[in-house]
Amino acid sequence: MTVVTSTSATRDRSAGALKGFFRIADRWGLNRSQRKTLLGTSDRSVDRWQANPGSADLTHDQLERISYVLGIYGGLHALLGDSPLADEWVRRPNTDFGGHAPSIVCWPGMWAISLTCGGTLTLGVSVGKRPILESGASPRSATGAELNAFGALVEGDANDLQDILEVLGITDPRYRDAAGTFRAFPATEQYRGSSAAAVMMPFLTPKVSRFSAGLFGILYGAESVATSTSEIVHHQSLRLRATSATAGTVILLAHWQFTLDRDMVDVRRFPDTTQIHDPDSYVASQALGRRLKHEGAAGVLYHSVRRPPGECVAVFQPSAIRSMARHEDWLMLWDGSAIAEILSST
Repeated sequence: MTVVTSTSATRDRSAGALKGFFRIADRWGLNRSQRKTLLGTSDRSVDRWQANPGSADLTHDQLERISYVLGIYGGLHALLGDSPLADEWVRRPNTDFGGHAPSIVCWPGMWAISLTCGGTLTLGVSVGKRPILESGASPRSATGAELNAFGALVEGDANDLQDILEVLGITDPRYRDAAGTFRAFPATEQYRGSSAAAVMMPFLTPKVSRFSAGLFGILYGAESVATSTSEIVHHQSLRLRATSATAGTVILLAHWQFTLDRDMVDVRRFPDTTQIHDPDSYVASQALGRRLKHEGAAGVLYHSVRRPPGECVAVFQPSAIRSMARHEDWLMLWDGSAIAEILSST
């Protein structure tokens, strides 16, 4: 493992990591003693770092501790979704901990979480010299709920988001690629406005989609809530069937609204768009996306395949977004074969 030395780069990373740590500590209701124990430092340092995170020069051991705490926070949101329960869980009485809240019975010594929710995830932080992590069902890639949760920690600051991804990467390889992708983004192509984390995340975690074979990230959107819902229901249903999700599964999704600052390539005006809009094959559309991305296009406008005559957009560059804001949260209820109901949770 690479040892992080005391450099200005380390101090910069420390600032974002500490902001994230203290925001988690506030959400979990941790007192100063618990914060001190997890960070492996003194009461005085906790007070100083909380007042001025930029003054800290954390050791590699302390960054590693924060990395595990971030991982537990993300794990809770992966299992419990983007809901208050994900943060309240550590304060609620739990039969697995003798009827006490986990934070009461597990400090000092070992702090651990054991959850069962479509699989068991066990995460732990040791306050000894070397923190440890045990995972019984760790997902292969970061989930949307985790990414949204980390985005909430940085309050729109893209620099803090990069710090958190870098620190997460110390203990979780899923985030190393995302951190590396962030570093590779030229400053001129990054989005620096409000909700920066929500804008940047799709570009940092590329996935196979209509216009990308997974080599670069894309932010997708639609001209209306109805079109967006139709597209999301289709793709979520495919995922739930592929994972044999049981009836009663609830999917929590955040609905965002954004405006564009750049012109998009309008593929709807192409002479023949049959293959580009093929409902079952992405071969032609991915080839087009790869070419347009290489040519520097900001993105494309295209017809919705799931809700004609709706319109969709695939944004290739974060800087093409003018503004973005969270609109509402949705609950999608799976009945074992289809999404049976969609409710607003806001």
